[in-house]
Amino acid sequence: MTCTFVSYMVAENGQLVSREHQQCSDGTITQVPAAVAPRGTAKAHCEDGLDNDSDGKVDRADPGCETLSDNSEADPPPPAPKAQCEDGLDNDGDGTLDMMDTGCASATDATEGDPPPPPATDCADGLDNDGDGLVDMDDPGCAAPTSPTETPFNSACGDGIDNDGDGYIDLADRQCATPQGNSEQPADPFPACKDGIDNDLDGLVDLADPGCGGNANALTESPAA
Repeated sequence: MTCTFVSYMVAENGQLVSREHQQCSDGTITQVPAAVAPRGTAKAHCEDGLDNDSDGKVDRADPGCETLSDNSEADPPPPAPKAQCEDGLDNDGDGTLDMMDTGCASATDATEGDPPPPPATDCADGLDNDGDGLVDMDDPGCAAPTSPTETPFNSACGDGIDNDGDGYIDLADRQCATPQGNSEQPADPFPACKDGIDNDLDGLVDLADPGCGGNANALTESPAA
């Protein structure tokens, strides 16, 4: 009769643990006390009868053990948390979940938060943007709340006319920053050619200075270079 040592799972204290048994050719199988079990290569953690990770579970009863040959009872890492757009939760508290939420473009989106609204246009921002005393839809320059400007494009800086007679029209006039500008007139009501001052110190004043070219609204007495 020949006998060999083999490991079998047995129930101990409500748990399955691996224990050495002697299996003989006559069909008998006998559990062998640990003290007389053969000593060879150290057993893997999942068949050594020990609670190696101190979680109260031993060998195959431990969810960290997939097979007896596993050398760690440590539990596998938890799965990565699901993205907000597939986690079954109303993360932004708007009453809609996941792909039913307008903030979700795909299930992998990390947030259900809605994108910020576009900035209000000049005709819906509560401001008098063109300084005419009228706000938003009270301003005749606003055709709708979505109109981009309160100023119609027939303003002084967008009407195709040289309104201040300085030889420059609309955006070519340095007083116009945008087509919505309301005036081509300079902030100084008296341009250099009608302010009574010899601005270029050549002894000639205003229209007597050839640098004005006969234009009382010219901005400089100095002739063009």
